[in-house]
Amino acid sequence: MSGFGFRDVLLVALLGLGVTGQECSWNKDTDFPEFPPIMLDASFEIVRPAMEGDLRVVRVSAGAQLTLACPGSEIANLGSVAVDVTCGGGDLLVVDGTEWRLHELGCTKKDKESIHRNLGSCGDGGAGVFEGIGFEIYGPESFYELIRVCFDPSAETTLYSEHVVRGANIAAKDIDSSRPSFKSSSGFFSDLANTILNPGEQLYFAKGHLAPDADFVTEAEQDATYYYINAVPQWQVFNNGNWKARRILFYFFV
Repeated sequence: MSGFGFRDVLLVALLGLGVTGQECSWNKDTDFPEFPPIMLDASFEIVRPAMEGDLRVVRVSAGAQLTLACPGSEIANLGSVAVDVTCGGGDLLVVDGTEWRLHELGCTKKDKESIHRNLGSCGDGGAGVFEGIGFEIYGPESFYELIRVCFDPSAETTLYSEHVVRGANIAAKDIDSSRPSFKSSSGFFSDLANTILNPGEQLYFAKGHLAPDADFVTEAEQDATYYYINAVPQWQVFNNGNWKARRILFYFFV
């Protein structure tokens, strides 16, 4: 019986390395866990899917350094809120020398957004204060800001919201018919918004999303828009009429 040769040893070595040297790619609909972590690249930007034919695909370059985070919970198989990973090629991610598939690194529950307060003055004459809606990745010191709201504390109303629409990714956004209830948070309103804006009694006014969920790609981003400070009262006929038509026209250009 012949022994192992150089090529046999080389083949075994390559198999042990997985598919290192290749980019990583995942089908957003089949390769992601039930509660996907927020994936950020080395520039601290969320990695989002893009359409490739009929598929929603997430791609990162070979050897790319990424961060997976589960704000408000933890990564199920690792027991940590966030972890640095490396693209191992194909559908593999490497954590401290161990290879994992993305579906094995899901969160224990849905990602939880948070608000960072008092980020500077805004509005006419500095009447407003910037408040940030986003995600704490490793903690408060590593905050990913998704929406910046200019809130007037004296009038207890939002003047405007700022956000970025990702035109290259918006066609591949998550579609989920269920949405969370609007949240009031604390320190913004003298009376709880939920006691004033009773959904069962809103016959004429709608909650007009300033940075609407439809402008965002991932479900975590979409759910983060549901704060009262990111909405203003609108007549229902306007909300479902002129405002809706304006949004449709905007998406056409995006």
